[in-house]
Amino acid sequence: MARWQWQSSKPSHVIKALGYSDDEANEAIRLSWCHLTPEVDWRGVAGRIKTLR
Repeated sequence: MARWQWQSSKPSHVIKALGYSDDEANEAIRLSWCHLTPEVDWRGVAGRIKTLR
């Protein structure tokens, strides 16, 4: 499974740039990956996200 990292308590500048408020951005989940990211267990990611509701 992917490594879970909490990077900041500030709202994501990417989500803010999409027009969301600070409150909305603080409730959002932003996922990032690139060609260097090892294979992702997407079912595991989805399962983990479901536990956050």
